[in-house]
Amino acid sequence: MLQLFASPEFKALSLKNANNRSNQKVIACTGPTPFAQTEYDMIDEETGKLPPASEVWMAQHSTLNANNERKWVDSSSENYYHEIRITEEEVMPVDETVNDNEDVLRVVFGARSGYVRGKGTGYKSTTKGMNTNNQNGKIEQLEAQVGDLTARLAYQAKHNLALTQRFEKFMEMVENERHESSSRSGHMEDALTPEETNGEDYTRDECSNKARRAEKKRSAPCKQVSNSRKKNRELREE
Repeated sequence: MLQLFASPEFKALSLKNANNRSNQKVIACTGPTPFAQTEYDMIDEETGKLPPASEVWMAQHSTLNANNERKWVDSSSENYYHEIRITEEEVMPVDETVNDNEDVLRVVFGARSGYVRGKGTGYKSTTKGMNTNNQNGKIEQLEAQVGDLTARLAYQAKHNLALTQRFEKFMEMVENERHESSSRSGHMEDALTPEETNGEDYTRDECSNKARRAEKKRSAPCKQVSNSRKKNRELREE
């Protein structure tokens, strides 16, 4: 870019334009507002990029009538606009957004003592375009923080779900164990009658022994009758 503007061809073009328009004056419909201020007010708030010089010039030197037709304040302003557009197309690559309007204006209007003709004085900061790049940087940082917090919350939710599932499984095991223990106790109580236990606690072996003793007592009278009958038969046979 610097080599292009330093070339003899562009220097000659700039000098020619400066000489041809040294005595010409143009009228701006924006009043005393300089080019730089209008340029600053038209900054893209999302990207922070400057508008092309041709768009700024159009905003300063033309208006739209009731039929939405563009009306230039004078013929010189319209001619300058076309020269600015041609310079932008020749100087800047097709796929690159024009962001150095000073160089374009320097080619079209020339420069004197560090002052670029057509641009006027500097701009004053406004709330619309102040620190756009800084704002974009802060937005990116906030978005990164939001992404980090979202990832942490997702991990925590997954971890909490795993803990809940483990707790529910543990409680299910406890309930099953309680149920089995209660069932075993019920079967043991059913195996003992009030007459056999006599209101006392017995082990399983003790209950079995007591049952055998009771059976012997019940069968004793029958055995005595059988022995008596046997003895009577022996006496009759004698």
